[in-house]
Amino acid sequence: TTGGRVVARPAASVRALSQAFAERLVNKGYGAVVEGVPESQDIGRPLGPKPKRPHLFAVDPKGKAAFTRVDVAFDDGEVAGVVLQPRTGRTHQIRVHLSSIDTPIVGDIHYGGPAAVYCGDVVVKAPRPLLHAHRLDIPLAGGMKTFEAPVPQLLGQFGDFEFE
Repeated sequence: TTGGRVVARPAASVRALSQAFAERLVNKGYGAVVEGVPESQDIGRPLGPKPKRPHLFAVDPKGKAAFTRVDVAFDDGEVAGVVLQPRTGRTHQIRVHLSSIDTPIVGDIHYGGPAAVYCGDVVVKAPRPLLHAHRLDIPLAGGMKTFEAPVPQLLGQFGDFEFE
């Protein structure tokens, strides 16, 4: 995944940031290019490790609750650009949720995504999952602070992402 990352120090800042994530006070915004065209929707499916591949995850009724908002930013019928807001922070949550609705992320071979797709008349190879952490809204001492990372060219060539 490309995009923003959070680093905190000293230890008191690390604790405060960890607490903000645990209390779901941090808003996260992602963009992805997916195979197919999903409907804009809220996905609420619990996740757990895959039994034979515990480093990967799957929808599991006995797993931990996970919620993701999906909005379609653009589509060409074959692929779509989606804007995502995970409400929880489970490992591989976005990747599993999109795969579970039959629209895996392009380049995400672990969760069913194709390694290449057409963009117009050109085949675009995806050397990695086309998932980008675009925005983080984090509560800091002076109030909410927004951090944004520009969409990389590899994703942007498919269309315009409309982030709120």
